[in-house]
Amino acid sequence: MTDKHIPTDTGVHAAVTRLTKSLRSYIEAQYHIRNEGLIRERRRLLEEPGAVSQLPYVESTPVYELGKPYQDLNIPSAAKAALTGC
Repeated sequence: MTDKHIPTDTGVHAAVTRLTKSLRSYIEAQYHIRNEGLIRERRRLLEEPGAVSQLPYVESTPVYELGKPYQDLNIPSAAKAALTGC
């Protein structure tokens, strides 16, 4: 069973694009204007980069240097067995 509301592209940029479009639609729906020229101008302004949202900034977790394997550590045998599954 598939749900039409679940996005198929779940990357950061796709999510930002969907959120930006949703916010833009919300703003347009909340402020009704009858003048077609003003509607076009508002749409143009809302579509400018940075007007509704900014580019996403994703900070990754630093890569840590691997240490000694558990079996090589100076720890009790019971701890080694629990950590290594032996």
